[in-house]
Amino acid sequence: MVEGMDRMRRGNRKHTRLICGLLLLLAVICAAGALYTALFPGAAETVSDGLVVHFIDVGQGDAALVRCGEAAMLIDAGTNESGGDVLRYLQEHGVQNLDYAVATHPHEDHIGGMDTVLLGVQTGRLLMPETDAATATWKDVLSAAAQSRTEQQAVAAGDRFALGDAQVEVVGPVKTYSDTNDQSVVLRIVYGDTSFLFTGDAERLSEKDMVESGAQLSCDVLKTGHHGSNTSSGYLFLRAANPKYAVISCGQNNDYGHPHEEVLSRLGDLGAEVFRTDLLGTIVASSDGREVRFDRSGVKSERPHSGEEEASLAGNGEIIAAAWIGNRKSLIYHLPSCTSLPAEQNRIAFASAEDAERAGYRPCANCVGSR
Repeated sequence: MVEGMDRMRRGNRKHTRLICGLLLLLAVICAAGALYTALFPGAAETVSDGLVVHFIDVGQGDAALVRCGEAAMLIDAGTNESGGDVLRYLQEHGVQNLDYAVATHPHEDHIGGMDTVLLGVQTGRLLMPETDAATATWKDVLSAAAQSRTEQQAVAAGDRFALGDAQVEVVGPVKTYSDTNDQSVVLRIVYGDTSFLFTGDAERLSEKDMVESGAQLSCDVLKTGHHGSNTSSGYLFLRAANPKYAVISCGQNNDYGHPHEEVLSRLGDLGAEVFRTDLLGTIVASSDGREVRFDRSGVKSERPHSGEEEASLAGNGEIIAAAWIGNRKSLIYHLPSCTSLPAEQNRIAFASAEDAERAGYRPCANCVGSR
């Protein structure tokens, strides 16, 4: 009997040591995971995160990272000068492989940084429009694709592919155009009951043809065409898309006056909430398949995003207004936080809405609820 009890005690000690060893191993694994997450915060995005879209601030250009589970796609990569910034952004967010890189059209503000990305991140396939472009920037992209052994594929309306659990359809261009902007690849991404529409620099002719083709264009989030230029975002197309949210990627105080007030007014008429990289920096939208949510405070970048007459951001991301700004041309007055502010040379400041109206100005439709 004593011998049996000794065996039991020895067995219990072995069992205790085994449990302690397993607990120690589990603690080491958890600590290592916490350290990895701290060093690479973006790597925490996993399958449970659903669909996450990063509208990367590249100044006057376009770049968007789309992630769904373990799958990743980059749509454009900004200017030549932005290539390093985009590559660092991908690395900081744990992107080691891209399933797809999309060069919407061969303009430098969209594909200038793509060669840097292709040489820095393993990429499965480069998607692009049918084009005979021969610019130095475009040649750099094709050379980088060949050097990195990235498969090249020209896409056309009707092409479909999967990105994790999301479905991607090419909805434009539906024809061949002489204008490079109209030749932009247009993508509609569907995740559950939510959808995103990326339009490159497609202008009104391409927009009209997409609508008339019967393509499904409705979306929750619209990446507004051509940085908010009035040459894009016609009423016909916007009514077909009917977005709840619109994202405009443009540079602060850019030489083109983007976004144009007419586009902002049309988006306002639809009731779309507008997010701008020139005001917020990088903007992140996420979908759980049922609804889309935005990081409304934006992600501060190193680029300046404030000026004496520009909106300022409080710590909670809310925009603080300091005065009323009138447009000398349209005789419409706005909050300084309004997305429809005129060019600086056309601005006039008012101390109150009453002062603006006494001067013959009428309120902006987007700002009237904030009076």
